[in-house]
Amino acid sequence: MFGDAGLRDVAVESGVIAEGSINRVLEGKQYNRAVRLHKLMYEALMRIIWKGFQVWIESIILTRDPRFEALTSKFAASRRMFATRLSLLLSMMIHVYRALT
Repeated sequence: MFGDAGLRDVAVESGVIAEGSINRVLEGKQYNRAVRLHKLMYEALMRIIWKGFQVWIESIILTRDPRFEALTSKFAASRRMFATRLSLLLSMMIHVYRALT
């Protein structure tokens, strides 16, 4: 199923799974190898997502994008507190991302 989406090629060409084992891994016959493959794929995809997220969030914060302002205005009663916490959270996420790369 997932082999047709390129998982087979990525697993073999990256050296994570041997070419002779990939069919059995994708069929679920080699559970430990399949779990290892899925963990590594998850990590790789999350790194790609983090890179895109960093670019997006920095553009919103630096340009004071109206979407950011609209988001904070929904919480008018605690706008300052919310914006401060959101900015802190986003700064922490960017810091963590930079530490991972």
